[in-house]
Amino acid sequence: MGNEELTEQETALYDRQIRVWGVDAQRRLSKSHILVSGLRGTVVEFCKNIVLAGVGSLTLNDDRPDAIAIPWRSLPKRVSKLYFAMRVLERFEEAEGRNPGETSTADLPIVLKLRKDLCEAHSPSEAQIPDSLLERLLASTTEFPPVCAIIGGILGQEVIKAISGKGDPLKNFFFFDAVDGKGIIEDISNTNTHS
Repeated sequence: MGNEELTEQETALYDRQIRVWGVDAQRRLSKSHILVSGLRGTVVEFCKNIVLAGVGSLTLNDDRPDAIAIPWRSLPKRVSKLYFAMRVLERFEEAEGRNPGETSTADLPIVLKLRKDLCEAHSPSEAQIPDSLLERLLASTTEFPPVCAIIGGILGQEVIKAISGKGDPLKNFFFFDAVDGKGIIEDISNTNTHS
């Protein structure tokens, strides 16, 4: 990225952001190019936030991204049950050829069997993934705009941190439980790096 100055119009438009994170950070934002793959409610909120922050260009690719594959055995013992439950549902959607949100509580028996198989293969106890949590996630087929706004805002904040170099990014999964209104950050990085 060059050392080009912000225009007078950009300086006026992004005055508030410049006061918060500085001219250099705003310059990096205005020169950045972001590719977004997959468009759902949260991503749309993120796109809105990042454009309003002054990102240089935003390219949208509406495609279903593949999830990260990490062996469950290498995860820390205290990883949220929500992480494991989401992985079980992800595997169910792949096996059944379903898109996210195309599930119902009628799918619970198949999901419970899949949970059992995955737990046997990857070591966690089935008790770490409660039936009630899986049932609640299966029934949650609707995107709620307030939740999309919260998660989209956090995602936008994290991208701004990465581009501007201001602040430490979340590491590496963020879960938001709309029932409890709580956000949980899970670090599931490879714990076997010192072997």
